[in-house]
Amino acid sequence: MSKIDFKKELKHLYNPSGKEISLVDVPPMNFVMIDGAGDPNTAKEYEEAIEALYAVSYALKFAVKKEQAIDYGVMPLEGLWWADDMSDFAASKDSWKWTADVCYACPVSDCPEAGGKEEGDAGFFESQVSKFRRR
Repeated sequence: MSKIDFKKELKHLYNPSGKEISLVDVPPMNFVMIDGAGDPNTAKEYEEAIEALYAVSYALKFAVKKEQAIDYGVMPLEGLWWADDMSDFAASKDSWKWTADVCYACPVSDCPEAGGKEEGDAGFFESQVSKFRRR
């Protein structure tokens, strides 16, 4: 079984040139995401979100490897940051809202673990996430 390196395959998205600005087309992709608020440097919520994202990402990676014989590297953490009042954005990170996310596996159109085509038809990802529980 060979290992797929999506960061290398999507180099134009994950390692663009630092010398010039370029316009890129981003294909539809699958992400595991958690929304939250507060200073990411100090908020416990952010720390717990990152831990949860990587726990789910690695569990999914190994489930795909075992059940579908596809191996790939877990993608890097990504994030979106904003404030309800953007004039406060530079003043205080405490007012920040964020979405932390990790892309899983591959573009939607090529992804064997993407959701089913019919409403209510759980795909591979959804079937794996449903195995998680809280204590």
